[in-house]
Amino acid sequence: MARPKKNIPIEEKIQKAEQKVQSTKLEYETACSELKALLEERNRIQADILLKAMAKKGKTFDELLRFIEL
Repeated sequence: MARPKKNIPIEEKIQKAEQKVQSTKLEYETACSELKALLEERNRIQADILLKAMAKKGKTFDELLRFIEL
């Protein structure tokens, strides 16, 4: 035999949905913040590699920029 369905008042459902939205929003914001930090770190690493390569080859910033713009 099937169980009878609980009659949860609409206000309780709304409250639970709002709580879920709030917790999901917090998780989303945390994930976005972490992604932003990781992207910034990757950019710093790439810039460092580029600067080291420029120094190793004895190229100036202007020379490198001209090369890229070709």
